[in-house]
Amino acid sequence: MTRKEEIIVGLDIGTTKICVIVAAQTENGVDVVGIGSMVVLLVGSIYCIKSAGDHAITLTAPPHW
Repeated sequence: MTRKEEIIVGLDIGTTKICVIVAAQTENGVDVVGIGSMVVLLVGSIYCIKSAGDHAITLTAPPHW
């Protein structure tokens, strides 16, 4: 039987930067498995949120997904 990991995502939308952090919940707490950030202009905020998330995912090790 396989155990599904809980994936936790944090999103911080600031005035000049958007940051994303991805963590996997473990028995001992959480392990950070990916981070991403992007400097933003107001017009490009949606693109930057997606890009920061994509960047965090690319840094995630395959066993966590």
